[in-house]
Amino acid sequence: MAQSSVLDYLLMFIFYWLSLFCVNATTYRELLQIGQSIGISDTIVSKGGSYEMGFFTRIKDDSTKYYVGIWFKKVPNDKIVWVANRDYAFQTTSAALTINPADGNIVIIDGQNTYHVTSVTDNNNNITYMALFDSGSLRLQNNSNQAILWDSFDNPTDTILAGNGLALGNSWSINSWTSADC
Repeated sequence: MAQSSVLDYLLMFIFYWLSLFCVNATTYRELLQIGQSIGISDTIVSKGGSYEMGFFTRIKDDSTKYYVGIWFKKVPNDKIVWVANRDYAFQTTSAALTINPADGNIVIIDGQNTYHVTSVTDNNNNITYMALFDSGSLRLQNNSNQAILWDSFDNPTDTILAGNGLALGNSWSINSWTSADC
């Protein structure tokens, strides 16, 4: 009987540690495919762990304005380097980032409202995925041929990262936040 208790304890211990590993495996994914989403408390981490993407608030205390952004994973104070929805904050904890199955674009939804992060029209609908790279670039790519359909480096907010090609012929600008909470 004592041997059975030790075996039960050992199996529970192994199950506990394996369940912790599984939670980490889903937390640290760098891809988002159609049918998957990330919520307010989830993040995506680039493969090498340099950058992280998820929801954040501008003022950490009592803010109810949620934005989706990319920040340095290993730098203190979560320096935000790119924001998907700077001009439209979500004010509910039910918001989620996903890929719209109807058109293959990256969207933020909260059940009532939808904010289109991308508006790619030539994407063959359901064959796209989103990936966060160690350069800090977020890309919407074609699943079959890996063609880049959209890149956050071509849509900067207020930060230029090393490796951002600043492609010739593109016209864009960077702008600071208008206030501390928006």
